Amino acid sequence: MRNFSLLGVITLLLLSFSACKIYTPEFKRYDNLRYETIGSSGFTFGTDIVFYNPNSFKFKINGIGLDVLINGKKMIYINEQRDVTVGRKSDFSIPLALTVKPDMNILEGIKELYKVYTNKELDLKVAGNIQVKWFVFKKSLPVEVNKKVKLK
Repeated sequence: MRNFSLLGVITLLLLSFSACKIYTPEFKRYDNLRYETIGSSGFTFGTDIVFYNPNSFKFKINGIGLDVLINGKKMIYINEQRDVTVGRKSDFSIPLALTVKPDMNILEGIKELYKVYTNKELDLKVAGNIQVKWFVFKKSLPVEVNKKVKLK
């Protein structure tokens, strides 16, 4: 009888946890942009990306896979596998390595960067997934950010 009651309580808890919706963290800003390396596959710089967790519970981010498109052209890929604990209803920061590896030859990449520099405005699109873990549940949350960015 005790085992049956314990099994019922565990089943009820698992069902209630699985019914909770996990909202995607909201992008707020980036801080501490810094140059890291340059190589034949592109160059890498680091930054701290600040997000807001709209959920009323804390969870862990296990991985981030994002493509960054500038004016419609894929310029940056973000692939981070790290555990970041996120507090409930709070801002949090993730240090990221951004690899600039345009889907074009180096000359076309320089031309695109020059266009961005001279126009002082760009269309920024970030798309991909963030892998999160909450208790024993793992989920991949889609990320989609579209912004017009004015450069100073």
